[in-house]
Amino acid sequence: MSITLKGLSKITGYSAITISRALNKPELVKEKTREKILYAINKYHYSPNNVAKALVYNRTNIIYLYVPYNLDPTNQFVLQVSAGISGYLGEHGYSVLLSKKWYNHEAVDGLILMGLTIANEDNLKALALEKPLVLFGHSENADCIDVDNVKGMEMITEYAYTKGYRNFAFVGINENKKFTQDRFEGFKNTLKKHNLELQKKMVDFVENNANAGFLAGKKLLTDNPRIDCIMCSSDDQAAGVIQAASALNRYVPDSLGVTGFDGLGKELIINPQLTTIHQPIYEIGVELAKLLLKKIHHPRSVNAGVNYYMPVLKVGNSTRK
Repeated sequence: MSITLKGLSKITGYSAITISRALNKPELVKEKTREKILYAINKYHYSPNNVAKALVYNRTNIIYLYVPYNLDPTNQFVLQVSAGISGYLGEHGYSVLLSKKWYNHEAVDGLILMGLTIANEDNLKALALEKPLVLFGHSENADCIDVDNVKGMEMITEYAYTKGYRNFAFVGINENKKFTQDRFEGFKNTLKKHNLELQKKMVDFVENNANAGFLAGKKLLTDNPRIDCIMCSSDDQAAGVIQAASALNRYVPDSLGVTGFDGLGKELIINPQLTTIHQPIYEIGVELAKLLLKKIHHPRSVNAGVNYYMPVLKVGNSTRK
């Protein structure tokens, strides 16, 4: 029969904090004290649990995961990043409190935030002074992990250029977020590199779904029939654009190239299979959890800034071979 932390403290004469330090931070405990505690642990079969650790260190072992109201929890992006976060945290004795509301002093040990708008910057700066936190995105006000959206869009636009497309249009996401701006920036960078003119009438910012993509694609192709490639900011938008092209008898990929951005699985069921940019979302979820635990346990050793993950081009059948 095992003994409790309280019972072990009574037997050894050492406080619960000293016993826990001997287990978790032995360098802070004198060698003779540590030996006595370890002897008692073995003799009385003490097994430390996460609740006891939390009490000793004034922790809840709960991490606050902020997913804003406009991100559907069943969306593949949210599912994959949440799986990476909760899987790693679970292995290390932490649970996740997922909320669509901004943090309001809940009893948690740290926060992971995603889907922030540019307007959230001031709130983020204040919050970073209150709790350990990490951001999926990029900001000067927090330690962050992000996909390099600029490079990703440059990569896929460059690929389309090598396949002979020249009259480009762009469908962006109508959200006040940095990643939407970054993807448009990457597109513009590549056009500028090849001395291609960017016309306002060839750009449309719409909601991030297939229906909005369909309407944007139909309008762009009707008003500008010379368009030979439409670069989309998401796979959902690209699916709608392909449907619009079919309705207008524009054959993909020879008459019209269409590309997406996400690569979370949907590109495989779109017909034709989509050329897109794959984001390593699950892996980023794991790294977000790792970084936050480092900030909680070793705050002075962490100075992460922004760590960018390079996305990967996935070539499908929606562009010429």
